[in-house]
Amino acid sequence: MSLVKNSYRILIFKKLSCNSIDQFKAITLFKVMALVLLLIALSLTLLPYHYLINRQLIDDSFYEFTIAYNIGTGKGITIDGHLPTNGFQPAFVFLISPIFWLLKGDKYLAIRLIFLVHFVFYIAAAFLFAIIARKAFRGIIGYSEEFAFWCVFLLYLSNPEITSLHFNGLETGCLLFFYSMLWWYYQKTGLQRWRDYIIFGILLGLTILVRIDVVFLVIIISLFQFFHPSSIPFRIRLGRFLLIAGLALIISSPWWLYNLLVFGNFQPTSGLAQKLWAIDFPRVKTALQILINHLSPFNYSSLFWLPTKFVNYNYLVIFLDIFHLFLLIGGIFILLSNRHSLSLRLDLDKKYFRRSIIFGLLLAIFGLVLLLYYTLSSWALFFYHRYFCVFLLFGILLSGVITGILFTRYPKLVIYFFIAVTILISMKYIFTVIKSRIKPYVSPQLKLVQDFVPEREYVGAGQSGRLGYFRERTINLDGKVNFYALRCQDITWDHQKGMPEFLRKNNINWICDWRPFIVKYLGKDPIIYGWRLIKEDSGWYLYHYEGSQ
Repeated sequence: MSLVKNSYRILIFKKLSCNSIDQFKAITLFKVMALVLLLIALSLTLLPYHYLINRQLIDDSFYEFTIAYNIGTGKGITIDGHLPTNGFQPAFVFLISPIFWLLKGDKYLAIRLIFLVHFVFYIAAAFLFAIIARKAFRGIIGYSEEFAFWCVFLLYLSNPEITSLHFNGLETGCLLFFYSMLWWYYQKTGLQRWRDYIIFGILLGLTILVRIDVVFLVIIISLFQFFHPSSIPFRIRLGRFLLIAGLALIISSPWWLYNLLVFGNFQPTSGLAQKLWAIDFPRVKTALQILINHLSPFNYSSLFWLPTKFVNYNYLVIFLDIFHLFLLIGGIFILLSNRHSLSLRLDLDKKYFRRSIIFGLLLAIFGLVLLLYYTLSSWALFFYHRYFCVFLLFGILLSGVITGILFTRYPKLVIYFFIAVTILISMKYIFTVIKSRIKPYVSPQLKLVQDFVPEREYVGAGQSGRLGYFRERTINLDGKVNFYALRCQDITWDHQKGMPEFLRKNNINWICDWRPFIVKYLGKDPIIYGWRLIKEDSGWYLYHYEGSQ
């Protein structure tokens, strides 16, 4: 029986070795396509300012830029140069703050350099994750290490969702890098020595500073090290637990203490402003949509233009949900159909494969905890794709394994597919460049304020990130970065009379925001409180206070 089994394996690998020439060609093409994608990503820094500011970067990223600007120019940890704030993730903000110091406060050029920082994390995360795949996929259905590396490297760089998260102005790309760093270090060392636990605990502490919800991952890993394996003496398991949890806590403790001592709460105001515990169907639906989207292999649907002007948007959403689910089910079916050849992998280099699986399971549990926590606690559905970004890594790994399976049978199809993806990304970028040159775009909010609000007067807004970065006399009203505004919020979005009083007390005579925020702050009829509509532009409303009736 053993002889037959071994003969079967030898025949399989002889058959697979015939693809070595195809693999060499594929690797060469993967390198070329990866270079093209890297050049496209790098050239984002050269796009016109109006595009970077109003299209590429999301509004919340400017909160971090403004705080980093104030730190870099010596004004302290503040959003307006005076009042302290904690509505940000600390590591990325402190990382980019020296840029403003070096540039002596040049806010425009700083944006280009911040994009360079994003690019470094982009290529570093792709590189580390490709190393993880190279070790984990070694020998799987004919994979050579070099093929596995360049395949996953290309898959990471070409994923539209990952690229978007890396270059949105926030800490998400940095977070993906640290996820990859933790996975790589666990795979490399297996945490065999006390030194490994010390370094790993420090890395976890730094990752908490990148995004504080990583504390859930620290708890999961620490408990795993305490309970597994139970055959290890109790004192050793306790030591592992204390080293990992203790060092992570010590490294991140300055941030926790700052939050508690200055603001009276461990959680930053950016989280508190969007917190509302509830079991809500739209949240559950959105969370499941994001989960399926992130896990789906080869999900390049966002590269295609969707004719929302001619087709009902809701129908398009349903179609995409079904398409993503089809991709995920199809990917799982391919894996199950090839489970016998995949099982050969278990006899090859067990060490790296086992470590990869263990940390992957811990990371998956962490992702599910985040899914449950944010679905129950946060009404900010538009940020779920960032909160659950850890699942994108599993989608890339699934894509990598399926690529290996398909390449052994249809090598030309795989190569043509990646060529097509690279061409689509290049065409989309060229279209973006042309559009940015022909049709400059400025945020209607910025334009309204610039046209009507005198420079010496204060203007308030819930969505105040972009506005506050370029205009000093801007007051955040939704509480993300303004602890004092947060205290007069009605988190259920019902009208709260405390906001008109807050506006009067702080001499804020102008508000420019979306209609839901206007209703939240001033009710459905703002004129009752003396606020008159000045102008509306593309969903943005500018109101001026002219005295209560």
